[in-house]
Amino acid sequence: MIGYAVRSVLDQTFGDFEIVIVDNDDTDATFQVIRQFDDPRLRYFRTGGLSMSDNWDYGCRQARGEYLNVQADKHVLKKRALERIYQVVERQRHEIVSWRNDVFNDLGDRGYLIRAKRTGQERFISIGEIVTTFLTQTHARTQHLTPRGYNSATHRLVINKIAERSPNHLILPVSPDYTLCFAQLAFCDGTLHIDESLFVAAIRDSNGRLFKLKDISTHSYIEDVGAQMIYDRVLIKSPTIICSGIFNDFLRARHVFKGNLTPYELDPTTYFVLCYEEVLERASTGVDMTEELEAIQAALLLQPRNIQTAFGKNVRTLRFESILENIKKQAYRIASTRKKYKIRRESNATSQNSARQLPFDNILEAARADDT
Repeated sequence: MIGYAVRSVLDQTFGDFEIVIVDNDDTDATFQVIRQFDDPRLRYFRTGGLSMSDNWDYGCRQARGEYLNVQADKHVLKKRALERIYQVVERQRHEIVSWRNDVFNDLGDRGYLIRAKRTGQERFISIGEIVTTFLTQTHARTQHLTPRGYNSATHRLVINKIAERSPNHLILPVSPDYTLCFAQLAFCDGTLHIDESLFVAAIRDSNGRLFKLKDISTHSYIEDVGAQMIYDRVLIKSPTIICSGIFNDFLRARHVFKGNLTPYELDPTTYFVLCYEEVLERASTGVDMTEELEAIQAALLLQPRNIQTAFGKNVRTLRFESILENIKKQAYRIASTRKKYKIRRESNATSQNSARQLPFDNILEAARADDT
């Protein structure tokens, strides 16, 4: 897929850019694709063996342009994306510019485009709105607000400030897109948001989706970064509750960078409610979340009574004991459906394998067809 991502950049209507390819693959597959491109704007670096955040860190340090944007191999830019960003940057000269993206659902036999809601307008979003919303709502609802590298361009001066405060780790662990977001906001008062979709992201092999499904790669990822790094600053000691891990990244970034992040606190009750909602949502899709539910229960039992009670009210349960009973019932339901889910996964194996053979041209064509 890296070839399509690179091609989408080279095909831009705006041409003043560089592409830094940081190849952390265990094989030479990426190199074999990149060697086919003959363009002086493309710079290739072989890393290998790095964590995701360290690989991002290396790539960001190699960039020489005025503004920095990060693209994954599962993303393709719409043809006029860089031109649109440049127009806004030249007119407003803001340190951070962000935008929306469409999603290409390539899970089935036929892929289709899910278009983001957009107005086409530009507006300034303050750090207060971004961080407060992030700390009080599910991250799926706030992704378009947070400038996470994929959906943002950051001025070199901000990157330099981040490097000065944290010289050894420009990109902190564990989730590099979010830690870059928090690091930027520590030194800026907000972002200028373009309410348009400027790139398309594929779903199937995204890290977020695989982690949500507790794919086998999740265990390798946790081993690489260390489970302790995922929950050392939060109350629930589970490495597989996604929102808890991202909140942990926020608390680490606030500790390291301070600045504009200092006033913002993570409310314990809200934290428990959001983690609980995520676990139940993932369990409803057939993922075994028994251990995560038990981790929530264990953490709740250590909290003051007022937090337990507030948690109960927020999830519409009258008593804390009822919450625990609900957790037990949910764990039982998961266990009873585990076998059924396994059978369903096996029955879908053939269709999923065939889907992996679909040409990735579909997502590139989707981006080209909607580059207004």
